[in-house]
Order: sequence, then C-alpha cells, then structure tokens
Amino acid sequence: MKRDPFLGLLLLVARAHGATSDQIERALAGDSSREAQAELLDRLRRNRIRVTRRHPPLTRFAVAGLSRAAMEGISRLGVKTNRDLFLETEERLRTAGGLGDAEIGEIERFARRSGYRLGMTAEEANAREKELEEIFETSMETVGFSTRIANALANLGVVSLGGVCALSETRLLMLRNFGRKSLMELQDELGRRGVGLGMIVPGADGALLAL
Repeated sequence: MKRDPFLGLLLLVARAHGATSDQIERALAGDSSREAQAELLDRLRRNRIRVTRRHPPLTRFAVAGLSRAAMEGISRLGVKTNRDLFLETEERLRTAGGLGDAEIGEIERFARRSGYRLGMTAEEANAREKELEEIFETSMETVGFSTRIANALANLGVVSLGGVCALSETRLLMLRNFGRKSLMELQDELGRRGVGLGMIVPGADGALLAL
C-alpha cells in the first residue's frame, strides 16, 4: 500500500526526538510517487520547515528508472552520487563501465531530467547546482503565470517552481480548466528559465528534512 505522503510530517517530529536524517530519508522514499514527495516538501517549505539537500547515493538511482545493467556499469566506475555520474563522459561509461547504447541513453535521460548533462567539469556542476537551487526555490508568487495556471497550481498546493518542475504533463492535463494552451504557456515559462516538467527535483528525490 502506498504511504500517505503527509505522514512525512510525522517524521519531522521523529527527527526532533532523535531520528537520524537517513532514517527520515528512507521513510520518505517509501512513497513511490515523486509528485507526492514534491507536494509534501512544498507544504513543508510553506510552513517554514527547512529543506536541506545532498546528492543522493547510487542506491537511490533506481527511483529514476535506471536499469540494473546501467547501475552495475555505474558502480564499476566507483560512482557514488548523481553528481559524480554527471562528471563522467560517455566514452568512459562505455570503456570503463562496459555500458552499451541502451544504458548510455538511460543515463543521458536521467542527467537531463536532473538538469545536468554528462561530461561536466566540477566547476560547471557546482554552478549548475546553485542555479537550479535558486530556480527550484523561486516562489510561485514571483513567477507571473496567468491566473488560470496560478489557480490550478495553487489547488495542487504547489508553492515553488521546484514543485512545478516535478509535475508531469499528464498530471497537469488532468486538472480542471487546464488544457493544452495552459500547458504550452507553462512550458514556455519553464523553458525560459532553463528547466522543464518531469524533472528530478532536489527535495523530491534525495531530500533531507530538518527542523
């Protein structure tokens, strides 16, 4: 049975009484819905509960849809975090990791959904991380979406651009009074900021919660 995402609030109380960050992270990861996690984290931010981030370990790559073969190849390279992976080149993934076209394609899609690309330098990855953090934490009140879009997102409880980026096209088109025109407008605004829908948003995957 899927965990109610709002039970995550109870985990915050557990942390205040001695639960470790890793215990909380594992419990939150028990919910397989990335959108539900994003919605929970938006609610936490709205209540001034700080969300801290770190790069998720290799064992969390499975939630991004990477196959076992891709994960085994990544492991052979000694990659421990998603950031480590983005510093690897396609050539090294093929030669040292022993990965083929299918696995390389999976990893490239994972990198794009995370807002990165393969073969980045450490400096590029650091700069992109800061850029994405600023974008994802942008308040919905400052974005300037149309009233129709703003109301639809407010009804979902989304309060930041990170919450928007974690949503899928399918989820948005299920909303009342939210059609293709609204979807295109929203995508244009996200694209202008260098992000998009269906992203793996820090805080939705690999987040640590702190009081």
